[in-house]
Amino acid sequence: AIHRLQAPFSLRIRNESGKTLVARNVIPKNWRPNTFYRSIVQYS
Repeated sequence: AIHRLQAPFSLRIRNESGKTLVARNVIPKNWRPNTFYRSIVQYS
């Protein structure tokens, strides 16, 4: 079976103390490799 990913993509990051940050829909449907994408989400 081939499973194709469907954008936009969200990211979930967890630090060593267990705190989780979720940035929703930060990589758009028309994403390109080697491209930077910005988010207003901050990890504090």
